Amino acid sequence: MARLVVLVRHAKAEERAGSSDDLSRRLTEAGLRSCRAAMARMATLLTPDAKGAEVCVWTSGAARARQTAQVAAEALGVGRDGIRIVDALTRGDVDALLAELSATDDVVVAVGHNPSLESLVKRACGQRAHLGKASAVCLVPVERDPGAGALDPHAASEDTPSTEPTSPVAANEGAEGGADATDAALDFADVVQSDERAIAADAPLGPARPEGAEGSVHPADAAETGAASADGGLPEPSQPRKEGTKEEPAYELAWFLQGPHASRWETLVALEGALARAGEKVSSNAWKLLDCPDDPEALHQYRISLRVARSLLAFVRPDMRRGQWRRTAELLRRLQGPTSQLRELDVMYEQLNDDDARLAYADADELLDACARRRDAVRRDFVDGLSDPRTQRDLHRVVQLLRAPAWRDQVERRGVSRLELRGRYLDLTRAYLADLAACDFGDAEATHSIRKRSKQQRYVARELADVLGQDCGRLGAQAKATQELLGELCDARVNLALAARLRQEGLPVQADAQTASPEGVEAPSPAAVTVAPECSGAHAGDALAADGGASPADVDAAATREPLQGADAEPPTYAQVQRLRIRELLDTLAGKDGSEPGSPS
Repeated sequence: MARLVVLVRHAKAEERAGSSDDLSRRLTEAGLRSCRAAMARMATLLTPDAKGAEVCVWTSGAARARQTAQVAAEALGVGRDGIRIVDALTRGDVDALLAELSATDDVVVAVGHNPSLESLVKRACGQRAHLGKASAVCLVPVERDPGAGALDPHAASEDTPSTEPTSPVAANEGAEGGADATDAALDFADVVQSDERAIAADAPLGPARPEGAEGSVHPADAAETGAASADGGLPEPSQPRKEGTKEEPAYELAWFLQGPHASRWETLVALEGALARAGEKVSSNAWKLLDCPDDPEALHQYRISLRVARSLLAFVRPDMRRGQWRRTAELLRRLQGPTSQLRELDVMYEQLNDDDARLAYADADELLDACARRRDAVRRDFVDGLSDPRTQRDLHRVVQLLRAPAWRDQVERRGVSRLELRGRYLDLTRAYLADLAACDFGDAEATHSIRKRSKQQRYVARELADVLGQDCGRLGAQAKATQELLGELCDARVNLALAARLRQEGLPVQADAQTASPEGVEAPSPAAVTVAPECSGAHAGDALAADGGASPADVDAAATREPLQGADAEPPTYAQVQRLRIRELLDTLAGKDGSEPGSPS
């Protein structure tokens, strides 16, 4: 008789695709990750009892079971030679499996399917156990009293009151997210009583599978719904033993490990997918820019891809190992730095080619020529730098790091839930809105900083829409409107400063402001550059309309500020923030005080 028996149900597998072979279905990536966490814990529970004994891993021939068995073997230090495919596990034949267990004196870890595993538990020890995906139950032989008679494992009928304790973990099986159930399964703090014997359990035994919970995926699992199994149906736990058959061994329950919900690792896999896509986008946009170095849009898309990657990286910072996070963040920062000056010149050049925008500059033609020369020189240097082998190595390294993020130990063990990520995003949004409401748009640095945070809110919500949910997606869309409005102010300031630098470097001809203006039109002051057409109040009002904001002319900033006062006030909404600050923003854009935006008054 086996010294110890650990029954393990395979982890979460792929859905069956039509009429494809059921035995070929493999574990999902999330199933594999959750399996590693569960089998590592199983090994710590089994090792003390199995000390000094030979450990054998038996498995069904199904691909998903063989993968689970391989993970279990690795956790137990069992080599490939110690893994054996057992036909009884493949067929779900409880009688044959009990017979094989009687013929060995090893410690056996048997990986199989439901309902045969649950049926074996009930027949062997008279208790019911709901084995979810990647669950494990340990059985030890019963030391019988010779004068008490043989223990018949079939004596427990369906009419016999159940001795199983109630389990909040099993009751929550199948719930979306499964955060509470998973935490209970991974904390391993429960001790239950059974037949007046203390049973140390990682998660207590639970009731039969609730209606609608995740079901079995083995062909024999059809028995749960009344359909015939592959071998003509399994015997019910209360079915009498046939006369003449050998007495079956009797076991008692030692411990029970409920498998963690794979949904937490599905969320982690989704994060990894978003990071990997971001890295690939950075690389592909870099090559497109090298192919079309004179295309301002190619540069713009390259910059956006870098910003998306940096936004996602900042969002997952609490989950990543510190060293890898820092290396990746530094590489992305290093790649983005050289793009800034060229992008500024592209934006300035575009404005100077716009007929309406040219009216804002008395020396538009001279500025355009100077901007073109400077842009060409900067572009040559930038393309040379992007082509440099060192930069190419940085790009390649970024792709590698984002493709294989190193998570903290706790994240690897427990995964991460959607609720955790949603809570994190909403916390960031509240902090962002509070800072936006308090931002002094006359401060160029503060405005630039809050604009970058608007981008982060937007890109994280967009790239993780399936994880965070539609409501977070709407918050991201509102952040986009704010980003665009602030972008007009930031671009206007950059254009003004850039025009001043170009003039200081010396234009071909220093034009006179009055004579360069159209006849009868007074040339605007330098500060008026900031209200070029793309910064008009009407356009800014359109950005508010999407959020139900009033037009700029109808906003009373002082009145709107009142409900936001007080430390205990509710976080402001986007509409409140935009109504609160739009007057100050437009006043700054228009330069009504006659000074350059951002300059001391």
